[in-house]
Amino acid sequence: MNEQKFTPEHAKHLTSLIESLRPDWDLPGINDALYRAKDRGDAVEVCVGALRGSVPTNRTPGVIPLDGNHWRDTVATHGAKRSSAADKALHCERCGIVHTALSPCSPPAERSHGRGAAAARAALAEALANPAADYAGPYTEETE
Repeated sequence: MNEQKFTPEHAKHLTSLIESLRPDWDLPGINDALYRAKDRGDAVEVCVGALRGSVPTNRTPGVIPLDGNHWRDTVATHGAKRSSAADKALHCERCGIVHTALSPCSPPAERSHGRGAAAARAALAEALANPAADYAGPYTEETE
């Protein structure tokens, strides 16, 4: 692939475009943001990231060179992210669920949501069969 470096000529045209899209942003701020973002990728990636960073929810052009969603799916990072995500997102041979390092596989009995319900039923049955002697009824201001 022919990667072209982001040049001052590109910055001039992109600044003009962003200024027309975001008239509330000042020209020196846009220029500074593009200068700080120039090494984030080739010319196309910098343009795409800068335009994505120019959304109305961003208050200043200072967000353009910062990490964020506007840089996430550029061409340079797309292939690397896909391979690392594919390594993490494999279906478990044991249970068929997709696991990450934070959610290791556990046997089906441990994943059962019924174990908590069964424990709650047993505690409720014991409490109803054996009423506590220290229960004084509902709380009111008069009981203080």
